[in-house]
Amino acid sequence: MVSRVVQSLTLQIDEESASPVSVTVFKMKHEINEYLRRKEMHRVLSKLPVQYIGENFIAIVTSDVMTAMAETARDLLMSHTMAQWLYVISDTNAQNGNLSSLINDLYEGENVAYIYNSTEDHPDCKNGIMCYCQELMDAFVSALDAAIQDEFDVAAQVSDEEWESIRPNKIQRRDMLLKHMQQHIAAKSKCGNCSTWRALSADTWGATYRGHTDAQDLSSANLTTTGAIEKINLLNVGFWRPIDAVKFEDVLFPHIHHGFRGKELPIITFHNPPWTILQRNESGAIVKYSGLIFDIVNQLAINKNFTIKVILASILKKDLANDTIADTMHGMDAKLTMMAIAKGQGALAAASFTVLSDPMRGINYTMPVSIQSYAFMIARPRELSRALLFLLPFTSDTWVCLGLAVILMGPTLYIIHR
Repeated sequence: MVSRVVQSLTLQIDEESASPVSVTVFKMKHEINEYLRRKEMHRVLSKLPVQYIGENFIAIVTSDVMTAMAETARDLLMSHTMAQWLYVISDTNAQNGNLSSLINDLYEGENVAYIYNSTEDHPDCKNGIMCYCQELMDAFVSALDAAIQDEFDVAAQVSDEEWESIRPNKIQRRDMLLKHMQQHIAAKSKCGNCSTWRALSADTWGATYRGHTDAQDLSSANLTTTGAIEKINLLNVGFWRPIDAVKFEDVLFPHIHHGFRGKELPIITFHNPPWTILQRNESGAIVKYSGLIFDIVNQLAINKNFTIKVILASILKKDLANDTIADTMHGMDAKLTMMAIAKGQGALAAASFTVLSDPMRGINYTMPVSIQSYAFMIARPRELSRALLFLLPFTSDTWVCLGLAVILMGPTLYIIHR
């Protein structure tokens, strides 16, 4: 098994355009007992040198092992936004190939893809070398006939001298024949159609906020911060057949290339110029937003391919009124924003928070977006003559008290000792 996996993952290619890829292979002992199996997975995964081999993993497993490996990787914090997990599942077919029933849970921000066997097994399936040879010959004859007919049609419309200058060369004819053959095989091929492997990709980025972009939805929804996706959406990104090889309709990990794929994310904020400037109409709806924080959020939306739905923190005040709000230097809106994010009622908060030496719980500070200096203003001292400099160490009241003490000390001692 290991040798076949290594042979399938390593292949020498003479093309200079193909960039070299390093592959590290790890083997796990097969355990029948579920406890021992999870223990072996934990032992192997915990010792992987991810700082050297990277965080892109291909797990060639069976359907019963896939769930245990996904949970183990999640427990070890190896399944996150920067990691990619591809599960190749071999023990499925067209009858038991419902992959959704095999996936227990997925979490927000994970990059997970599946390649599974969906081969059908019935008497009508055609296979064998003779079947493929016959289809290839039929495709070649059809492509050759179409190419010759196209050349005849063009040659009949021009003179012999013009035809000699525009006639296709050998490379162009080869490409034309291959294109016609691929079209013929894709449309009429029957050999190996029962042997199919399909590729699915999990749509996880922004999935926990799908359908909760309105303030009413956020207020009525009982959201939590577990990050688990309730409704799993699997994207059909490609398939493989023996006759026409791999066909991809989309990239295997769409979030790596397309970010949030244009999803609308709820952004919780409040009016706090110049950081967040909100303009509202007569009904209270936000018609325009600007400010330094929104400039950062807009650039982030461009880079990660999502749109913004602005939600006011004050709208959620009624739902968060039962929670204890600590008396901090931040305002009520800032505290409501933090609590709303903690409850999962928004993807992120567009707000500014002061960096404190004793930060509030729930804030993980980034690098500061603005640094402001502080100055202390005191009254300018009055000008004094040098003759009176000896009086500066004490105030006037102090000198009066000292003088009275010296004056009264003599009479007091005289009265006591008389």
